[in-house]
Amino acid sequence: MLGARAPTILTSRADSAETRLVSCAVAVLLHYAAHPAVKV
Repeated sequence: MLGARAPTILTSRADSAETRLVSCAVAVLLHYAAHPAVKV
């Protein structure tokens, strides 16, 4: 799901814990790719 204001993770109840963790990691990477951190 792309275009949301915040990363949205859609997982299945049948997904393993590892798959859910990878989905979270991808959401974080997509967020920081779209909104890079400001360096001070």
